[in-house]
Amino acid sequence: MGLYDTVNFRCPKCDGLISKQSKAGECGLYDFDSDSVPKGIANAILGKTVYCETCGEYEIVMLNNPENVRMGLVKKL
Repeated sequence: MGLYDTVNFRCPKCDGLISKQSKAGECGLYDFDSDSVPKGIANAILGKTVYCETCGEYEIVMLNNPENVRMGLVKKL
C-alpha cells in the first residue's frame, strides 16, 4: 500500500466534503484545502472527476495559477 496526499473540497451546492487522493510528488499523507494545493498535486488531479453523494458529479478545475493553486469544482454535464 503506497502513500498519498488528499485534497479536500467543499461541494459548491450543498457544502458537503469531497476528497480526492493524489500520488503525485513525495506523498506524506498530507491533507490540503482546495485553496492551497501544491502545483504538482494540482496538475495530477486537474480535470479528474469527483462525486458529491448529494449533488452528483463534478470536474476539478484550476481557478488561478500562483505557487500554490486554488482549485474548485464545476458540475459535469
